[in-house]
Amino acid sequence: MNAKVLISVPKDKLRKIDALARANGKSRSAFVVDAAMNNGAKPKYARPIDDPAVKRALKVMEWSRAHWKPGPSAEKMIREIRDRARY
Repeated sequence: MNAKVLISVPKDKLRKIDALARANGKSRSAFVVDAAMNNGAKPKYARPIDDPAVKRALKVMEWSRAHWKPGPSAEKMIREIRDRARY
């Protein structure tokens, strides 16, 4: 359950908070909570795609998709299993 908190913020700072929240794809509340929990530290990467680990994972996924070869259909596999059981 969330609690509501009323704080006073100068208008220029609130505009800056709102701009930073939008730039990070967050709501104002989420941005303020994250900033408070991280002592105001900026995230290591502004966007997940900027993280080298994410880029590597995407390259693996792209390679897998490009080299994927379809196997036997489920229907064919079921028929083979069923036919083996007959003999």
